Amino acid sequence: MPLLGQEVYNEALAKELEAMLEQDSKHRREVIALIDELGNDDPKVRAKWDEINEIDSLHTIRVNEILDEHGWLGADVVGSKGNVALFLIIQHAKLDVQVRRLPMIRQAVKDGKARSENLAMLEDRVATKTGKKQIYGSQLRNDKETGELYMLPMIEPEKVNERRASVGLGTIEEYIAYWNLKWDVEAHKKRVAAWEASKEN
Repeated sequence: MPLLGQEVYNEALAKELEAMLEQDSKHRREVIALIDELGNDDPKVRAKWDEINEIDSLHTIRVNEILDEHGWLGADVVGSKGNVALFLIIQHAKLDVQVRRLPMIRQAVKDGKARSENLAMLEDRVATKTGKKQIYGSQLRNDKETGELYMLPMIEPEKVNERRASVGLGTIEEYIAYWNLKWDVEAHKKRVAAWEASKEN
């Protein structure tokens, strides 16, 4: 028998969360393929994003119910895929949900129920959405005029790899190579300086 307050493996919840994870991943793979084929502004791409946003909303409602009832569930309760699903659905939720759940995920990392690298990505996402500089360099954006993908502003970019290593993330060079980009700290600093100057004008 589990001790009071302890959770045991919940097969039903694990399967439910795994299904959400698969649906989340499937539709995002599809929209990436559409963007590669048709570009960001094609009506089919916009329609796909509308579909994804609706799915995200439904997933967020359900995950909030789960978290309110159980708290953050580790892999011992919902399996590794279920645990990842909790994070990804919050990562893809609206900002108010991310802000609300951030303290819970911070505590879950301390308790060994969530991965520090996942928390790092959520910390960065909340920071960039609220106009602050990110910490770990996980958030990129497309330039609206040129379409160029670039790294959103971060604190002390010359020390980013130290911070990434502290939470189990690979180097910034390895991370952005996925998008065929090369890390240039001086170019990043110049872009951020220009961005900050434009905000002041």
